Amino acid sequence: MVKKREPQRARTEPISDEDYLEAPARKWEQEADAALMSVEERLEYREKQGPKRSLMPVYGNEEHKNLIDKAAKAAGVSKQKLLRDVLYEGLEQRYGKDIPFLKQQA
Repeated sequence: MVKKREPQRARTEPISDEDYLEAPARKWEQEADAALMSVEERLEYREKQGPKRSLMPVYGNEEHKNLIDKAAKAAGVSKQKLLRDVLYEGLEQRYGKDIPFLKQQA
């Protein structure tokens, strides 16, 4: 026996015309504040956007490898986390304020 769907219930409180028209403007203002975020806030925001994927291989020599290995061990973190923290924080400090989030570019 097939069970029929329940009809969707109407909202108990209708949206006012003012709220309906101003909601996109409020959303834009909230997103525009991203340009005023601190480095840490931008890092956190970008970190939460979408699934993680491989970006590119990083080339270096044995000295670079040794440096990364020892630094990660001293910091008590994985090599991946060490490179990610150093790379992304440096990029955010230099360029992050001038580069809008992808959702704002669309």
